[in-house]
Amino acid sequence: MKIKIIAIGKLDSEVQKLFDEYQKRLGSFCKVETLFLKEDKNRQNNEQKVLEKSKSAFLIIFDEKGKEFTSQEFANFLEQKENQSVGEIVFFIGGTDGHTDFIKQNADFKLSLSKLTLPHKLACLFAVESIYRAFSIINHHPYHRE
Repeated sequence: MKIKIIAIGKLDSEVQKLFDEYQKRLGSFCKVETLFLKEDKNRQNNEQKVLEKSKSAFLIIFDEKGKEFTSQEFANFLEQKENQSVGEIVFFIGGTDGHTDFIKQNADFKLSLSKLTLPHKLACLFAVESIYRAFSIINHHPYHRE
């Protein structure tokens, strides 16, 4: 399975280092690619780019009103997608103003990291760590502890 993480905006250097570390770890379980798009004043322009880059993929957007999972439930969800022969999952983290209705209607799934609104850089970090944690659970790696 291939994982693509697309985020609007960029991270500061300290958060980027942590993000890169989790991305590297995730790479031991699956193919992973990240893409940071420059924030466009017209949010739908960025969202159209995301849709173009995820045509045949299962598109998951992070949204505070999305489905909440425990780490184990998220791992089960990803494993189920893998068993359904989903070849690529795209995780999309919106910009500072969140997502428009356009992308919400075109996403395959809405996932919540928290009911709280998170700062963009923390949402990016939480997202990549959560994906890594889920794959570590699937692969019986000792990273996750109950």
